[in-house]
Formats: sequence, C-alpha cells, structure tokens
Amino acid sequence: MTVMNNHCMNNAKPFSIDEIGAARNAFLQYEPVKQVELLSVMPTDEAVGILSHCSITHVQDLLCDLDAQGHKTLAHQYAKQLGMVYAERKPIGRSDSEQKEERDELSIWHRVKQRVGWVIPVALVGVVSGIFIY
Repeated sequence: MTVMNNHCMNNAKPFSIDEIGAARNAFLQYEPVKQVELLSVMPTDEAVGILSHCSITHVQDLLCDLDAQGHKTLAHQYAKQLGMVYAERKPIGRSDSEQKEERDELSIWHRVKQRVGWVIPVALVGVVSGIFIY
C-alpha cells in the first residue's frame, strides 16, 4: 500500500489547469525568441505543462529553435515528456522555391527513380530462381 501511495504522490500534477492556463497565456504574449529563452531557464515541469497546452506546430517550432540555440538535450527532454518524437527539421522561414524543391524530392516519382536501379535486378534474380525451383 505504501508503494502505491508513493507512486500516486509522485505522479500528482503540481499545477492546476487554471494555473497552467494562466502561465500559458502569459507565455504566449512574448515573442518566440523570448519564449525560447524562457524555456531554457524555467523548471521542466512548468515548461512541459505550458507546452502541453500549446499547438503542436508551435511546440515543434520552439523545440527546433531551442535546439538551434544549443539546448539540444533540453529540447529532446521536453519532446520526450510531451510524448513527441523529436526530429531536427529545417527552419520554417524557407522560401517557396526551397519548399517546392523539398516537395519534389519527396515525390513518389523521385522515389521510384531512386530505386528502379536495384528493383529490376532483384526482380530478375527472383524470376531466375523461380525457374530453377520449378
């Protein structure tokens, strides 16, 4: 019973929803640069509480900026506690041509062109081995 009581006490949320909501509203009044600065100095549980009430894209942007400012471990820690998979990504402020190039690189046709060189030989080996087995 003591183990369960200790477990429940350790998992108790330190802040109420009203407190986190007020902190989030105050946090969002700052510019993103200041928000990143605040995330780097505030206690982890408070930061995670605030970030859990922000939009996912905003959190990803903040984590990316936090990582860019040299707080990679902290960014990964926040992402892990929020249940996110944190992957470094390029900054949002890219030009339209850069975004189009990136989309083109990820297109299906591009993937087919990358793989056709080894898919055809593997298929031929499969056909030849099928003939021998038959």
